Amino acid sequence: QVQNDIINRMTEDIEAAFDSGAHCVYVEKLWERYQQELALKLRIYNEEALADLLKANEEKRYSYGHGYLKKANSDGDYKEDVLSVLKNSFLPITYDRIQQELWYIPLDKIKDALLADPALVNVGKEAYFYAPNFPINEEELHTLQNAMQKEIEDVDFLSGEDLRKLIEKNCPAVAIDIDGFTDWGLRNIIGYLLCDQFDVNGALLCKKGTKSSV
Repeated sequence: QVQNDIINRMTEDIEAAFDSGAHCVYVEKLWERYQQELALKLRIYNEEALADLLKANEEKRYSYGHGYLKKANSDGDYKEDVLSVLKNSFLPITYDRIQQELWYIPLDKIKDALLADPALVNVGKEAYFYAPNFPINEEELHTLQNAMQKEIEDVDFLSGEDLRKLIEKNCPAVAIDIDGFTDWGLRNIIGYLLCDQFDVNGALLCKKGTKSSV
């Protein structure tokens, strides 16, 4: 009865994660959530033993592979879960916030996903942003691009501070919404959106194909 109670609660957590769109649920995170109960009540002391228990009780509902559970029609790609969280946010989002929403994915996997997709740009200390969500339309982006090209022709590069000033001067509607972004966060976002015209070299934005550094 005790075993059934714990398994039922874990199953509820797993189902809730899948219902919210999860591609996989890692045994490691279930272990973290139920570790004390599993040790005291079922004498399960490691993730491997928990995995065996889950396999024995959930084999018809889920498949198991590489440390996680997934539904039969899922590819188990945790990167899609991380991308979904970032796409749904129009402000920078921290590791802590991502972990709260994706409790079933280990932090190291979350970090891997953030680094794997160039659209997920670093905009602050342990904070990331989905660059296409930046509040700028095509016309404003074209205006900013022209202003950046003119400035770079004069001084060879732009810093994040320079970029903020250009946005404030040339795109006042956009400037209202950028207070939540650091200067280097803006540089990384615009560097991604205009990657065909400019390169991000360290702290600087430069003309495509040129090299500059602080």
